[in-house]
Amino acid sequence: MSSTFADEIVVQIIIDMIKKMQVEHLVLLSSFYHHYLLICKKHSSKIPTAALQMYKHPSKLIDYLHSFQVDAYHPEDKITNQETVSSLREAGFFVNVFTVNKTKRQKKLFDWGVNGVFTDFLA
Repeated sequence: MSSTFADEIVVQIIIDMIKKMQVEHLVLLSSFYHHYLLICKKHSSKIPTAALQMYKHPSKLIDYLHSFQVDAYHPEDKITNQETVSSLREAGFFVNVFTVNKTKRQKKLFDWGVNGVFTDFLA
């Protein structure tokens, strides 16, 4: 899938704002529209990116993530298992799972090696 002129403009506006505020070191750009992430890398390789994913993982997940040059993967809790987390971490990706509201599940995910969770409730 190639980028459109509108895609380029949207991403450029975001990157310009981040650079203007001088917060590149504080930002992680994450999107369900993975093509945006590749455009982000084209405009600023310093800003880390992450692919958000619901319902099911893309086939050949590790290769897929490499093709978009992402630093992290943000899968939905429902599609996250220990095997996937292990292979992602071994491949060098950060893994942050969404939305995990049960403390017991959060602990299990951290035991598996995830880097973070998105939650609606702070413990």
